Amino acid sequence: MSWYRTIDIRMWGDAKFRALSQDAKFLWLYLLTNNRTTSVPGLYQSGELEIAEALGWDAKRFRERFQELLRQGMAKSDWNARVVWVPNVVKYNPPRNENTVKGWVRHIDNVPECELKAEALQELKPLAERYWKQFGERFREPLRLCSATQDQDQDQDQEQDQKEEIDLSRSATVPETVPETVPATVTTERDDILSVFGHYRVYHPRAHKKPTSKQKEWRHVRDRLAEGYTVADLCEAIDGCHRSPYHQGANKDGRKYDSLELIMRDGSKVSAFLEMAKEPPAPKTEADLELRTAIHNTLNEPNPFALLGDYESDPFQ
Repeated sequence: MSWYRTIDIRMWGDAKFRALSQDAKFLWLYLLTNNRTTSVPGLYQSGELEIAEALGWDAKRFRERFQELLRQGMAKSDWNARVVWVPNVVKYNPPRNENTVKGWVRHIDNVPECELKAEALQELKPLAERYWKQFGERFREPLRLCSATQDQDQDQDQEQDQKEEIDLSRSATVPETVPETVPATVTTERDDILSVFGHYRVYHPRAHKKPTSKQKEWRHVRDRLAEGYTVADLCEAIDGCHRSPYHQGANKDGRKYDSLELIMRDGSKVSAFLEMAKEPPAPKTEADLELRTAIHNTLNEPNPFALLGDYESDPFQ
């Protein structure tokens, strides 16, 4: 699971976003960034009471604020199926390559079947098939359901003679300034894998000078990308390992544990090193502290002791 989501700062100037109440703005940010979100942009499983509890709200307050988003066309839901869909998220998080799309499949399978899921798949399908043609075949039945639903909606709209000016369930989402096309720059799987190797060589210039697909490190990186981790995630995991005193030799064996194979071995390793990148483990001995100081000096950390918590200077002086 990636720890990061992309949000366009232009939303703060968008008319729809500015028209929301403070609660609704907070809810909108939660829908974009909560820990139920996955690598599938905008589509995930969550319930209204679950979200209300996470925000510390009662059900009435949550429903009123969600209605604001619904009226603006910024989010959709099927609370019976516990499905949330935020359509325009995909414009900020388009798939980077075939592995990204393949990584979507596992998460999409966990979303309950419903018309809203089918609608979301219909929106994701054109982007996904640019990289992996089997995407549409993989979700043929939900896409067929969505197509039938859309045809029925069109017939109903004609019968009503356009009595409603806006169909809240189909309206565009914030922000208005989002470009209609996905950026044309596309990176290949090989490019992404080589980027990760290149970042590792910042710490180990002599390592993996000519990586190939036959290496187990290559396969590990490829597999992590397929699981939904981004290149930025994997590079930060490398940083986390090199910020850990234990993995840099401050252990009983005095041995470094910072091979690329170890860092990329499985998703749990990547997640653990991502945590270390955000908050490195505190050293327990003076030797640990000296090592950690050297590491942070290398990384241009202005005050390595501040990261220890309560210390403002060297605690061993």
